[in-house]
Amino acid sequence: KIDSNQTLVQSLLESDLLHYFISTVLMETNFGDFKIYAAEEIIYEVKEVNNEQEKIYKIIQKEEILNVVDTIVKNPDLVVELMFGEKNNIDYAKIFSNNSLVKGIKNSILLKGSIANFIISMTEDEDMIVLPEGYGHPENWLTNASGHSEIDILVDALNILAFEKDSSGNSTINLLLNADIKLNSIMDLSNEFVSTAYTSNVLKYTISNLITNDIENGDEKISFTIPYASLEIKGAPTTKDNLF
Repeated sequence: KIDSNQTLVQSLLESDLLHYFISTVLMETNFGDFKIYAAEEIIYEVKEVNNEQEKIYKIIQKEEILNVVDTIVKNPDLVVELMFGEKNNIDYAKIFSNNSLVKGIKNSILLKGSIANFIISMTEDEDMIVLPEGYGHPENWLTNASGHSEIDILVDALNILAFEKDSSGNSTINLLLNADIKLNSIMDLSNEFVSTAYTSNVLKYTISNLITNDIENGDEKISFTIPYASLEIKGAPTTKDNLF
């Protein structure tokens, strides 16, 4: 008998077989550049023995599956664009300006880990986003001694940036994440975003890298002279090389 107060997914997950099936689909389905990452804290192992051969499956906790499904049901178009959108042509402003989706992401360890994994994969093809040393694995985005993880801070900052445009009317978040940032976009960043971004190691490294390298300004490239004494970290280690 199905409880009338339960959603269909809640009822389905009461069956171990269907729970394992849905978990396996999430873990093994190819979503293009968006690869699902399930953190250790939200999975457990199930052993299957068949003809004396043992196979171990990693199963996502029911509560986490419910969080993900709820977010997808409420924001299907945005989730599809994030997962299957053409790389360097995704409308991140539309995605991260949607407060319902942002809340869903922050409530889901699976989605936060997967977005961290997605951003890490972006750095393999272009150098716009700079990752500090140790941030090449999603697990390190999910933990923080202060209780506020890197991915939480980053999602908050992207939510702020999603509402901002530069003096040319271009969406700043789309320029940044689609690797097309210009000088006026950086100069027009709001104080609210900058204050939040400074608490994110990834954004701090990324913006520092933009400022300390040549920046496109129309048909020209502009260089800033940065006094060595103003650098917080000298030779900052990253996942690819050292900065400054």
